[in-house]
Formats: sequence, C-alpha cells, structure tokens
Amino acid sequence: MESPPPTLIRRLPELSDKDLEVLIVRRPEVAALGGESSLDWTALAGALAAPANVGRALGQLNRFLRQALELACLEQGRLTPSMAEREGLEPRGLAEAARQLRRWGLAFTVAGGSLEVPDEVSALIHDPGGLGAPLTRLAEHLKVEELRFVARSLGIDLSALPNRKAEVIHVVRAALAEPGTASRLLETGPDAARLAMEELRAAGGSTEMVPGPSIWRRGYGWYDWRSGRSSVAGDASRWLLACGLVMPADASWWVLRIPAEVERNLRGRVFERWEPEPPPLRPAELADDRHPLELVTAMGTLLREWRLQPPAALQAGGVPKRELKRLAQLTGWSEDEAESLCGLATVAGLVEERELVPEKLSRARRNPRVIQSRQTEITVTTAGADWETLPEAGRWQALVEAWQHARFGESRLLPHPTPASAWRPLLELLGGLRAGQGAIPEELGRALCWRCPTVFPNAEAAGRFAATAGATLRLLGVGGADPVVGLSAAGRHAFGIDRDPVGVEHLFPTLCDTCTITADHRIVVAGTPAPELGDLLSRIADLISVHPARVFSLSAASLGRALDGGQLAAGILDTLAAHAPGGVPQNVAALVEDVARRHGRLRVGPVGVCVVSDDPALIEELVGGRLARTLRARRLAPTVAVVEAPNAGDVMTALRRAGLM
Repeated sequence: MESPPPTLIRRLPELSDKDLEVLIVRRPEVAALGGESSLDWTALAGALAAPANVGRALGQLNRFLRQALELACLEQGRLTPSMAEREGLEPRGLAEAARQLRRWGLAFTVAGGSLEVPDEVSALIHDPGGLGAPLTRLAEHLKVEELRFVARSLGIDLSALPNRKAEVIHVVRAALAEPGTASRLLETGPDAARLAMEELRAAGGSTEMVPGPSIWRRGYGWYDWRSGRSSVAGDASRWLLACGLVMPADASWWVLRIPAEVERNLRGRVFERWEPEPPPLRPAELADDRHPLELVTAMGTLLREWRLQPPAALQAGGVPKRELKRLAQLTGWSEDEAESLCGLATVAGLVEERELVPEKLSRARRNPRVIQSRQTEITVTTAGADWETLPEAGRWQALVEAWQHARFGESRLLPHPTPASAWRPLLELLGGLRAGQGAIPEELGRALCWRCPTVFPNAEAAGRFAATAGATLRLLGVGGADPVVGLSAAGRHAFGIDRDPVGVEHLFPTLCDTCTITADHRIVVAGTPAPELGDLLSRIADLISVHPARVFSLSAASLGRALDGGQLAAGILDTLAAHAPGGVPQNVAALVEDVARRHGRLRVGPVGVCVVSDDPALIEELVGGRLARTLRARRLAPTVAVVEAPNAGDVMTALRRAGLM
C-alpha cells in the first residue's frame, strides 16, 4: 500500500469543521468516506491526492484561484505575503485565495500567512503562469562549452565557473533570473534582436508558432565562436542564442523557445492583473425571435420529406450538401441550421442510415480494391413515427432532451461539438439572470474566461463560443442569440432553472379548426391546425411562418406535389371551404383548378419506369431534349417512353424540376 501524502496528512487535521464540510461537498470523490464511523485522515488524503481527482478539482477553479495557485508553484510550492505583494496580490486577496484553496484541498495556510501547495498538486500544474519551459530543461540540449559561452555573454567570470554541467546551468539560470537582466541585455543589444524578441513573444515564446515569413522560420546550429567566421552581434537570432535569451527546445535545434526565467524577467510581474471578483455582467432585454414551435415544425417537415423520398447518405456518413440545400429551402432556415436539424434528428433516433448495397472488396490481401461502393439511405425510424404522435409541447421537450444528452455527452453526430465543461458554466451564467434577460457575447466571454480558465484561454475565444451557443439556443427555441444571448421562459424550464409547475404547454397555441384564405394565395391559421386541416395544408402549401400565427403559401409547385400524391382538386377546394369561414377567394379556386387541368398530361407507372402521355410532343421533348441525358429515356411508342431510374418518385422529381407535370 502506498504511503499517504505527507503534506496532506499534516495539514488536513488543521482544517476547521466548516472548511472540512465545504471540502467534502466540493470534492465528491471523498463522499464514500462519509459512511465511516470515524474520519480516516489517511484515506481522505489518499482520495484527495489521486491525480484524476486533483485534475478534476483544478478544472473547477476560477481564474483568480488558479493564478494564486500557479504563482505559489513558481515559488517552489510556497507563496509568502511579501512575494505575493511584489506580484501585485494584496494580503487580503492572498488570505481569501488561501481560504478557498484549502476548502478545495489544493493548498493550505502555513505559518506567517504563506500559501503552501502539496507536491501532488504542483506536479499536475503544467506551465504555471504561461511562462514556458524552464531554463533547466532547455539548457540540457547545450554542451558545457556552449553554456560557458552564454555565461561569458552574461558577464560571468569564466574562471569562477564550475566544471560540472548541472552547476553551470544553475549559475546561468541565476544570472538570467535576476530582475532586470533580460531587459538590460535587450536595451544594449542590436535593434534587430529586440524586434525579433518581440515577434517571438507575441507568437507565444516558440518559433514553431511564428506565422508567415520571419527570421525564425528556419533551422539553427550553434555559432562556432572559435572560428571567427562571422559576427554574433550581426545576426539577431544568433545574438539572442549567445545571450541565453532563447534556447533550443530539443537536440535538433529546429525549434527555439524563450526560457521561463527570461519571460518572467521581461514581464516584470507574472500576471498583469488580479481579479478576485468575476467581471460584471450587465443584463439586457432578450428578444425571442424564434418560437419553440418552429423547431417542431421544421423537424416535422424533415420527417415528412424523408419519408416520401429518403435521401442517399454520404460514404462516410451524413447528409449530402444538395439535401441540406433542399431542406433549407423547405424550412426557410440556413444551411448550417439545416445541418444541425439533421444531426438532432439522428441523435434523437428519429432517422437512421439503412444500408442498401454493402461494400465489396477484391480478394487481394495486401492491397484490396473497392469493387463495389457501399450505398446507404436515410430513413425515418419507428421512433420518428411515435414522435409525430406526441403533442407539440411533448415533441419539443423530446428534442431538447435529446440535444442535452448528446451535447453533454459530446456526441460527434452534432455539428461543431463542444464539451460539456463549456456549456454548463454558460447556462449557469444565463440562469443567474432574471427571466427575459440576457447579455451580449463579449461580456459573457469575459465572465466565462474568469470562471473557466482551463476551458477558455482568453476572453475572445469565450466570446466566440457564447455567440455560437446563442445561435444554438435560438435554433432550439430556448433563447435569443443576436445581439443578446439569453434563455427564454421555455429554456429556463427545459434546463431546470425555473421549473414551471404547469409545464410549457401554455406556451404553445391551442388547436385551431379554422383558417383565413387571402387573395395573395396565403392561408393563415391563428393557432395549431387541427389534424384534418393540418394534414391538408402540409400537402398543398408551403409553411412560411409559425409564430405568432401559422402562414402557408399556395403555389403551382406545392399544388402539383399534392396532385402527384393523389389529391383531387374538388377535394382540396371542399376541405378548404369547410375550414374557411370567409370562403375561398375566386383567384385561389382558379389557381387550384388551373393546376389540376394541366396536371396529368404525363403519367408515371412502375414499368421500369414507364412514362405515358396523350401528347406525342411531350414524349419527343422527354426523349430528345436535355432530360434524355439525365433520365436516359427511350421511346416505346409515340406516347410511351421508358426511363432508367430506381423508382417512380425520382422520375416525378426530375419532371417537376423541368417544369412538366
């Protein structure tokens, strides 16, 4: 059995009852120890020091606590009040940081008010302060004579240097770590070296991150100072190497880095500022520009279209671009939103890919060739049919729950996946505001960067995530996106922030059995259409708006689809008249009758596929026109043609696109 961590064993019994209580609540991994009759400090220390548990706790620290912990690690695991004050951290801030960190079990207060970090914790904090690799690690790639040359450039007496490499590294490190050394060297050195150093620091301190053409975009070899073939001062990069301000990251010398001691020396202070409190979040009024009903309607359109005409799936999985464009046109959404809708349908189990033809490989063992490509199509599942039987509020809640499960599980089926560690703090921030309020992405980015420094490297990246997340919330109908990101009443209920005891059904309009038909070929329904009315309107018209009222648009193309599906003009007009108290306008009735009169001039049957027409000229156009290349039609008789196509639906789609019915 491993021995318990000495620092934790020594410090844990010193905690007050309140601190210990908060520690157990914050670190759920020690909850299993609560059933013991007496608290076992050894077991508690072992659970707190486990690397996975320490990493989980570090990920929950805000920026202020993280900075205090990293500064203590830079000071060899102990941060004194005097050192903290030199770094700009006031004694009151150090005391508050120490109080919070000991309640996390990550650091403790010792004599004199210093902050002590256990070795088990400091070992898991990589690159504290973002200073880069320490000089002791980079200098290992230099020879002793090269280190002595650096020491001479720093003004160190070579006769006083030790012979062992580790001791020479220690002397060079001490010289470069002395405050003001790096700045003084750059001030007295060549101007080109100072500019090259600024460029390297702006790129993150490593030559592999320098963009575009630069003096750093090449390999280096150490300057042979004994040959005297060139001047070190004449080459900015070699001058910096000779002074130890940059060093090779490995033995190849292709990548150079700024040592952590040099970077800290140039900064003056490790952290530019300290923020004990989170940045203020100014609330703004939220505009709900997309109702939850729009998501339900768009998903219903997707299922209806894919049930009638299942699209082919890509070889690597997913929906083809042309199908996304078609869905965007049908729903009125953008192509990115249509892609998100398809991903949501997949993770919710409403659609699935079905293999039609399996992939067939050659028998060669070493290098098999693909003889026959795999063919799949996307079909609606039985779960999709069951989803359509739910009330609209239930359908919306099922989609949001599926998104939460997939998003927080980081599903790859959703476009642009982001980890749950980024979503949860954002929802907590938005949930802390009052209903109907939100915040702009820039302020959300600053607050997220402070709350989750391990997830968001800077406020700009966090702001971009907040804007993207706002677009997703808008798509789900749970909030707004631009210019204010926030949660609506439906969103606060869905995410468990403000659970409405009566549910969200009152947010959805009641069933409506009547409609108003206008002279501009529009049909307006004040609420959710009753089943009979809704089924007819979904077949004969295109939905153009769902909130606050549903608006459908009649056109020759939409009526043509209905007639292709078996609807009759008399039945359409009779049903519309039965549900329209104001009657059917004369021009709307004329449109229906005119489309019906022109419909049926071409008839499609299941003979291979067979196309029949009363007009030989139409068959001639089909066989001899540009459609012949697409459909590969052959004439059997003056009024009959055979088309090479998988099914009649594909032929009808091609004919409609060509303007034929």
